[in-house]
Amino acid sequence: PEGRLDVYVSDIELPVRVESFLQMTCATTSRSDWDETAKDFKVLSSWGPSELQALHGERADFMYIYWLMSTPFPLATREYFIERKLSYLRPFTADGPRAYLKIDRMMEDSRPELQVPTAKRAVRVTDYSQYQLVWPGEADGTTVVRTVYVENPMITIPSWLQSWITDKALPKGLRAMSKAAVEFERKQGRGAKNGKKAN
Repeated sequence: PEGRLDVYVSDIELPVRVESFLQMTCATTSRSDWDETAKDFKVLSSWGPSELQALHGERADFMYIYWLMSTPFPLATREYFIERKLSYLRPFTADGPRAYLKIDRMMEDSRPELQVPTAKRAVRVTDYSQYQLVWPGEADGTTVVRTVYVENPMITIPSWLQSWITDKALPKGLRAMSKAAVEFERKQGRGAKNGKKAN
């Protein structure tokens, strides 16, 4: 319903390096390789600094992104026009952890990218944001990811579906992401040994 916001918070630790996790999740060209809900995911344009270009492969670290996400019945396919900013947080101390912040939020209504018809059989999300803090875990080769996800569902969600999202869909998605991250890092390591850049 109008004005309603659902908030989801997750903290996970993954058995991969920070750089591997960010390369997998921030490279938009490979999104469909690990996210089965991504019907379409592409960068429309980018701007700003390019300090983290090696992690995402785009021209700059700030991007406008189009995302078409499939959802379970009775939800309609969801269409997002996102402004993304990826930043490196410099540590407070010389030996502090190297952390990254990724912020996704809806584009301003006045952006020209939004002046197109909504995708067929989809609903365009108007209120969405995701804040993700990523830093090395205490054990070598691990990554901690804290995510705050805020979205207007735009429909009244039955209690059974809300429970399914919280108890089934989100944990399943996190497990899939963890498994994909391990496989991504394994392929990267194999590619480096062969003297090639991993896809």
